[in-house]
Amino acid sequence: MIHEHSLTADRIWNMDETGFNLSPRLQKVLSQKNTRQVHKTAAGNSNEHISICPTISAAGTYIPPLLIYKGVKVIEGLLSGPSVPSGTVAAFTNTGYMHENIFRMYIEHFNQSIPPSRPVLLMLDGHSSHIDLVSINFCRDNNILLYVLPSNTTHLLQPSEIPFKKLKNEYDKAADRYRINDSKIVTKYSFAQIFGEAFNETYTPNAIKKAYATTGIWPLNPNAINPERLAPSLATEKPIISPFTMTHTRDTRANRISQLEEENKRLREHIQRLEHPGTTSMASIMKYPYPKSTSIQEET
Repeated sequence: MIHEHSLTADRIWNMDETGFNLSPRLQKVLSQKNTRQVHKTAAGNSNEHISICPTISAAGTYIPPLLIYKGVKVIEGLLSGPSVPSGTVAAFTNTGYMHENIFRMYIEHFNQSIPPSRPVLLMLDGHSSHIDLVSINFCRDNNILLYVLPSNTTHLLQPSEIPFKKLKNEYDKAADRYRINDSKIVTKYSFAQIFGEAFNETYTPNAIKKAYATTGIWPLNPNAINPERLAPSLATEKPIISPFTMTHTRDTRANRISQLEEENKRLREHIQRLEHPGTTSMASIMKYPYPKSTSIQEET
């Protein structure tokens, strides 16, 4: 698809969704010296959930993120604060997660926020709450190429997901500073400000470009992902039988050969379990959007 439509880095985009608890994990705890058990206590409602949807391009840029709050009524003043990325939008759902109506709003936001050059590629996961016919028709009318990533591959192929760990760590740090310096807890009204500090620290141009390079999407590199990570999963619920267990049978040549073959088979299975204790299966379903007329080697 990249070659077929002559896509450049500024026209390749990825959107993903992740969640935050309103009250973060505390970064620092004070205790007496030599205390053997030290516990952290989250201030406020640690179960209240807010989703965020960052969208980044292979050129190292991003559009203003979407924040999804749990609730049915629109609350004013949630997106105020100097650290909130300009143009950030908010939505409200009963669950705090995206559904079809919110995705329609998001795709319009995406279309208005990106440069005018078309076509553009938008990669995302295939969750049923994202896409409906209305959104598909809107993308077709606006020359947006939706590419749904195969199941069980998004942890490897979503550039916007790679910085999530750093994003949440930075959020915890920013919330900790807010609690210590201002003696306040994070609420719905201050979340966007705290999150904005973490977002600006995480999604830098270099970090975004590095995330795309890690997935092999841009620069296009089908060999970027280590084959070890593509190996199929092996069954772990089956009890592991020692490959060296001897079975006592009648000592004939035929039985001895059969016994050695069985022991050899168990040994190979045992070695496989040691080498691959449980990776995610992806090799049989991953497909790159290459034109059928040319090979990967020819295109790269």
